[in-house]
Amino acid sequence: MSMKKCLCMSGLAVVCSCVFAVPCITLEQWDIPVSFDDLDVVLLSAGDSPDRAFPEYDDSNWNLISLPLNSADFNHFEKIEKSVYWYRIRVKVPEGYPASSIGVNLGKIADVDEAWWNGMPIGRTGDIEDLSSHASNRLRQYEIPASALAPGKINILAIRVRNTWRADELPGRGRYYIGEYDSIRTAFFRSGLRELVFPVVYLVFFAYFMLLFSKRTGQRENLLYSLFSFGFAVYSICRTDIKYELADNFEVLQKLEFGSMYVCIPLLMAFVLVYFGEKHRLYHYGYYIFSAVCLTTILLFRNHLHWYYFNVYFVQYTWVLPFYELFRTLIRNYKKSVDSRIMLATFAVVCAGVVHDVFISRGLQLFPLVDFWITPFAMFVYVGGIATILSVRFANSMNQIEELNATLELKVEERTAQLDKSLQEIRIRDEKIQQELVMAGNVQQSLLPERLPDWPVRTAVRYQPLREVSGDFYHFGRTGDGGCLMLIGDVSGHGMPAALYAILAIKAFKEAVHRENSPSAILANVNEELCRLDTTHYLTSFVVKYDCTGHLIIANAGHPRAILLSRRNKKITMLDASGTVIGIRDDARALLRDESVPFEKGDRVLLYTDCLTERTNVAGEQFGEERLVESLKKHFFENLDDLIDNTLADFFEFVQDAENKDDLTVVAMEVE
Repeated sequence: MSMKKCLCMSGLAVVCSCVFAVPCITLEQWDIPVSFDDLDVVLLSAGDSPDRAFPEYDDSNWNLISLPLNSADFNHFEKIEKSVYWYRIRVKVPEGYPASSIGVNLGKIADVDEAWWNGMPIGRTGDIEDLSSHASNRLRQYEIPASALAPGKINILAIRVRNTWRADELPGRGRYYIGEYDSIRTAFFRSGLRELVFPVVYLVFFAYFMLLFSKRTGQRENLLYSLFSFGFAVYSICRTDIKYELADNFEVLQKLEFGSMYVCIPLLMAFVLVYFGEKHRLYHYGYYIFSAVCLTTILLFRNHLHWYYFNVYFVQYTWVLPFYELFRTLIRNYKKSVDSRIMLATFAVVCAGVVHDVFISRGLQLFPLVDFWITPFAMFVYVGGIATILSVRFANSMNQIEELNATLELKVEERTAQLDKSLQEIRIRDEKIQQELVMAGNVQQSLLPERLPDWPVRTAVRYQPLREVSGDFYHFGRTGDGGCLMLIGDVSGHGMPAALYAILAIKAFKEAVHRENSPSAILANVNEELCRLDTTHYLTSFVVKYDCTGHLIIANAGHPRAILLSRRNKKITMLDASGTVIGIRDDARALLRDESVPFEKGDRVLLYTDCLTERTNVAGEQFGEERLVESLKKHFFENLDDLIDNTLADFFEFVQDAENKDDLTVVAMEVE
């Protein structure tokens, strides 16, 4: 055998010994996945070289480890951030090509990685060259192209990793296996949807208790628990593997995860304090401000490791205060409140879950068969327990309300029966009063002139009382000197008292007309009679007297001004005289004065009560003197009755359906 041939055989033997000395995993069939969890089939080496991705690279001096890493494997890593390591795994695949795509599940890698299959890139997460790029908590699932496979041979899976040293996270976590890529992704989405169950429930809690708070804003604990549920839903979503399918941004998702926890913990403390009626102290408010500062700080940090260290080595230690307050409050209310005992029990479940998961993250298993994270389940027990407490309290309050409603309905029925009886009695009394009012109205009506006087002047009257009895009245009479006298009066107030006062006033006016000749003297005489009455009522009145010689004598006792329509001058004049209301002051005689104005053939004088000018329409506008004068101008040359009727028609058209609260009376006199 030649020297050259011997050397070739020796080299081949060395290569074969190197290849077959390292264990490999075998994929028996393309459609049956194979796992390499906890198998010593992984080669590890520090340093960096692009040649390490290719099958022919010599890795005979690399360290043999298993995934996930155990405590012994951990010794191969330097505690230096941003170190680069390579993993190589030999995989023997069957003959032929698979019917569907093949993929590899690499779990989670701290921090970023690139993967090759037989020297061909199959995927990357993050950017190794960009030191600000991080992806430590993202699940790696890469599809292997058919062109990269070497059927029937040993294939090389090479993984380049830029490591970040983290005390609670090994460089690799999760399940590691090779199988059909579609099956890997399907399993991933099924697991992700299961992980979203708890966050969805928390969001339901948020909506439900926010709705309760909107109905009962006095129960602040519903608001605090609702906000806590929302914050914890965000935190729970950020802890799932499927979150990157919702938002592919490591920095935003990590800040949401940390930030939501900074919000949830003070909200939880505030909820417990408010629920049990504990008084907020200064250090509680100080912690709320501190949490807001921490939240702002983490939002401002740009480097992932900075905010990670800020959280792990500083903020988490400050949680001693809220958890101490929570625990202290629950202990203080333990004996007197079953709610406190339930919260304390569920809180103990959370503490046990946290301790368990801390040990799991260090590779230690406290309980047999429980090799997964249980904190999410423990937190669900705690959050769900609080929701149950609040819901039961709400249900109890609703039951109390129903009982009160039932009692109230019974009382309402009893009270309704009493009211029906009282209403029947009132109805009977009302009918009797109504009959008496009709009788009183008839009496009052009988005191007014039954027909207009047959004088050398023409008169007209329009009288519309608001009810059966009225405080308005009018009178026509002849004085001792032959004058034609017309007066109008309006008593303060309404109803029966005003009507009785009006009856007495009419009687007093009739007697005064027989004794006195001047309008002011008549008013003074009536005032003296009415002042003798012990009453709070008073009246206004306007008296005019035509002396049959072309003059009109007027006197006013606080009444709306009279209106003179002069036919010869075609002019409308407002008439007034000094005076005061009567029925109150004993010295009214000294204040009342007569005034004289020309009153010729065809002239008219109009007296009216304040309803005509002060009644308003639906917009609140009064008819007023100005509109009254304009209406009189429009009907100036009509006969006396038409003048009054058409003016009142304008008045009623203006007020329309507006409420009427007063009597209406209009009297007029015209020299024929």
